[in-house]
Amino acid sequence: MSTSRQAAQRLLRQAISAEAKTRTSVGVLHANACRPNLPGSEPVASSSHSQTRRYSLLAKPAGSDSTHRAACTCAEQKRFSSRPAEAPPSHSAPTKRKVTLLDIAKAKEREEPITVITAHDYASASWAERSQAVDITLVGDSLAMVACGYQSTTEITLDEFLYHCRAVARGTKSSLLVADMPFGTYHESDDIAVKNAVRIIQEGHMDAVKIEGGAEVADLVRRLTNYGIPVMCHIGLTPQRQSALGGYRVQGKTSQSAMKIYTDAKRLEWAGAFAVVLEAIPSQLASYVTQKLDAMATIGIGAGSGCSGQVLVQLDMLGGFDRFVPRFAKQYLNVAELASSAIKTYSQEIKTRKFPIEGTHTYPMKLSEWEEFLDHAISFDEELEAMDEKIKEQASKMV
Repeated sequence: MSTSRQAAQRLLRQAISAEAKTRTSVGVLHANACRPNLPGSEPVASSSHSQTRRYSLLAKPAGSDSTHRAACTCAEQKRFSSRPAEAPPSHSAPTKRKVTLLDIAKAKEREEPITVITAHDYASASWAERSQAVDITLVGDSLAMVACGYQSTTEITLDEFLYHCRAVARGTKSSLLVADMPFGTYHESDDIAVKNAVRIIQEGHMDAVKIEGGAEVADLVRRLTNYGIPVMCHIGLTPQRQSALGGYRVQGKTSQSAMKIYTDAKRLEWAGAFAVVLEAIPSQLASYVTQKLDAMATIGIGAGSGCSGQVLVQLDMLGGFDRFVPRFAKQYLNVAELASSAIKTYSQEIKTRKFPIEGTHTYPMKLSEWEEFLDHAISFDEELEAMDEKIKEQASKMV
């Protein structure tokens, strides 16, 4: 057994022992009764995490204790907040386990379509999570336009972007989290690119990064993967380079440009990328590239159904971004119209005093408490009136 593995197991035993000693304390046991469940006990595919999972299962209380702590949490919330208490978690519907890189590789091998969708904040991430149908949640730099109102994806800074990454991470439990590397974060040098990628993983709480570019970023992809940072790439129409491409134009329509896309894909696979986005290229080219790649999954957006999976910007498919809708985006809902209509109805009900409804959206008060309050309030008002009279009397004498 290696020295590092022995050291890791020794630290693990110490941690478990410390936890066991802590739980013998009555005070700590009482505090734990009202503390949320410890995270991290979901199964993982990689054997390298087996020791971590073992510790998390040992640290997590058994079912009855967990239920008691959840109920206690609800009681504390109701006592100190005007908001409704959260109900204890339901165990009837099992939560989808965390998607891993191994799952993506197996899906590619089995030709099982991979579902990818973007998210830009906690709410959009929660919607995707609630569906239990998303394999990869992408924090795309498209949020610069759809969530921040910028004119292009190149305007957002890394610090702004990390704010959105953290929000999405808080709303995501099961899908693999991938974040774009914004424009300017990997162009100056590979050293700076590695530093920024580490920030996205550490500060943004992402599982992987996405980089736009082909052969020119292959060395960077290789370096990042060697450091243990998974990389998804993006070729074809690359929005960060739309000015150089003459706008948002379909790529790969000539034999020469199609060959570049194909060779770029092969070089990125050799560099170690686990997936590549193929954007706005002919469907037959996307299918050919997908078939010729051994391990790297292809994620299409405007590239036909022959890819390993598909991605759409969430606000495009929900109809939440009305500046323009790409041809390749299918709109499954018009959330902008629904939201505008709801807000209009809300305003109308305020104007006509239909909202709030007494007893439904209001809080009660005991009659005895109300009568006591009125006694105090009337006395207070009488004192104020008397003071006002004195002030007026003194003012008149001064005149």
